Amino acid sequence: MRRALLSLLLLAGACASAPCAEPPIQEPRELDRIYAIGPDGSATQPLPLEPVKLTGKGNGRTVNLEGGRSALRFREGSVPAFVVRFAVGSWSSGSVRLYLLRSDAQQRSVKTWVWAYSSAERQEPGTVPSKLERYGKLSYRIVPPPVLRPGEYAIGLGLGSFGFTFGIDPK
Repeated sequence: MRRALLSLLLLAGACASAPCAEPPIQEPRELDRIYAIGPDGSATQPLPLEPVKLTGKGNGRTVNLEGGRSALRFREGSVPAFVVRFAVGSWSSGSVRLYLLRSDAQQRSVKTWVWAYSSAERQEPGTVPSKLERYGKLSYRIVPPPVLRPGEYAIGLGLGSFGFTFGIDPK
């Protein structure tokens, strides 16, 4: 009993004097799904996956989603980073696009050249700059700008006929 107590005290002292290892990152189990990252670093809440309708061609392409609002809401100033686990390979920031959508009561839409995947790293019309960073062994973190204005957003991933959506409400 004394040895066990002494071992615990020594371990606690070692952690207090030197930084202890971070808990392992909890990566999503599902492939090609986007999750909000919770305060504890875990992939907590899946973003709604909604079908999109693409109209037009080339520079005149419009992406439409039914309904005026996403079911998943965040408060202005408290937008988390997101995490995705891709099915194959290494991805670049051109693999993931964050869009600010125009919305009314019936639908949300954006005019853009590219929906979802593009090998180009450049900023396309309708997109919001975001970063894609390695997160754990098999996942990537999608980091939006520190401040996103209130509105409706969609993330396009190489799944051209779907978008992952969320909305930001004013404070």
